[in-house]
Amino acid sequence: MEKVNRLALGLVLVRIMLGVSMLVHGIAKATDLQSTLSFFGRMGVPTFMTYLVIAIEIVGGNL
Repeated sequence: MEKVNRLALGLVLVRIMLGVSMLVHGIAKATDLQSTLSFFGRMGVPTFMTYLVIAIEIVGGNL
Protein backbone atom coordinates (compact mmCIF):
# COMPACT_ATOMS: atom_id res chain seq x y z
CA MET A 1 0.00 0.00 0.00
CA GLU A 2 2.84 2.39 0.78
CA LYS A 3 4.21 1.98 -2.76
CA VAL A 4 0.88 3.15 -4.20
CA ASN A 5 0.83 6.19 -1.90
CA ARG A 6 4.35 7.17 -2.96
CA LEU A 7 3.42 6.84 -6.62
CA ALA A 8 0.32 8.96 -6.12
CA LEU A 9 2.31 11.59 -4.24
CA GLY A 10 4.95 11.66 -6.97
CA LEU A 11 2.33 12.09 -9.68
CA VAL A 12 0.65 14.91 -7.75
CA LEU A 13 3.98 16.70 -7.32
CA VAL A 14 4.80 16.37 -11.04
CA ARG A 15 1.35 17.69 -11.95
CA ILE A 16 1.75 20.67 -9.62
CA MET A 17 5.22 21.50 -10.99
CA LEU A 18 4.00 21.23 -14.59
CA GLY A 19 1.00 23.44 -13.80
CA VAL A 20 3.13 26.10 -12.15
CA SER A 21 5.55 26.03 -15.06
CA MET A 22 2.74 26.47 -17.60
CA LEU A 23 1.18 29.27 -15.56
CA VAL A 24 4.47 31.18 -15.22
CA HIS A 25 5.25 30.89 -18.93
CA GLY A 26 1.73 31.95 -19.90
CA ILE A 27 1.91 35.01 -17.67
CA ALA A 28 5.35 35.88 -19.06
CA LYS A 29 3.98 35.73 -22.60
CA ALA A 30 0.97 37.87 -21.65
CA THR A 31 3.01 40.55 -19.89
CA ASP A 32 5.34 41.02 -22.87
CA LEU A 33 2.67 40.63 -25.53
CA GLN A 34 4.34 42.67 -28.29
CA SER A 35 7.52 40.60 -28.16
CA THR A 36 5.52 37.40 -28.03
CA LEU A 37 3.44 38.41 -31.06
CA SER A 38 6.60 39.38 -32.92
CA PHE A 39 8.34 36.10 -32.07
CA PHE A 40 5.37 33.94 -33.07
CA GLY A 41 4.90 36.05 -36.22
CA ARG A 42 8.50 35.43 -37.31
CA MET A 43 7.78 31.71 -37.06
CA GLY A 44 4.70 32.11 -39.25
CA VAL A 45 2.17 31.51 -36.48
CA PRO A 46 -1.09 33.46 -36.96
CA THR A 47 -1.90 36.13 -34.37
CA PHE A 48 -4.99 34.36 -33.03
CA MET A 49 -2.89 31.27 -32.29
CA THR A 50 -0.59 33.35 -30.10
CA TYR A 51 -3.54 34.42 -27.96
CA LEU A 52 -4.76 30.82 -27.88
CA VAL A 53 -1.37 29.56 -26.68
CA ILE A 54 -1.28 32.18 -23.93
CA ALA A 55 -4.81 31.28 -22.80
CA ILE A 56 -4.08 27.56 -22.81
CA GLU A 57 -0.91 28.02 -20.76
CA ILE A 58 -2.62 30.22 -18.18
CA VAL A 59 -5.83 28.17 -17.91
CA GLY A 60 -4.01 24.86 -18.15
CA GLY A 61 -1.62 25.93 -15.41
CA ASN A 62 -4.56 26.60 -13.12
CA LEU A 63 -6.16 23.21 -13.62
